[in-house]
Amino acid sequence: MFISATIVSSMLLGIKFGRFNFKKYYSNIFIKNWNYDYKIIHISDFHLGSFKSKDKLRQLVSLINNENADLLLFTAIL
Repeated sequence: MFISATIVSSMLLGIKFGRFNFKKYYSNIFIKNWNYDYKIIHISDFHLGSFKSKDKLRQLVSLINNENADLLLFTAIL
């Protein structure tokens, strides 16, 4: 019972507070014999809820656009 309550509580906290905590991580990937410099953005599973207020969506779009990437990958659980 305690474990179930802990899991549900952590999920609810993540839904309430964590979904708008956007984070950026940078990685350099080196490919042999590849001379091109590409910037790729990968976004996944952002659960912003309903879009009654579009401020958080605008914030996310601004973060993405400011990176000036060559390729945008959006993946999610379908």
